[in-house]
Amino acid sequence: MTDVAEEPWLIKHPELVGAKIYIFVFYWVVEIITTVGYGDFAGGTTVEYLITVIIEFGGLIVFTVLMLLMNQLIDSGFSYEQLVTENLWALECWIVKVERSN
Repeated sequence: MTDVAEEPWLIKHPELVGAKIYIFVFYWVVEIITTVGYGDFAGGTTVEYLITVIIEFGGLIVFTVLMLLMNQLIDSGFSYEQLVTENLWALECWIVKVERSN
């Protein structure tokens, strides 16, 4: 008889049959690609696997958009001083409008 540690993975998890095995494999690949890992906390059902994948792709999209915006800000040559100057000018215009309305 083989040791439990040497048992094939599919024999240890007989509940993963049919389409469930493909969903689990997709979940496992996404866990690896997103560097979240597959450790202490993991889904146990098909629905949990799919929800985890959706949340991770959402996180990847948010991270990608933030990095894109940061890259555009850096590449634009727009300095911090210009940003402050433009916002102060807009604030001064707003203050003048408020004073005129009183």
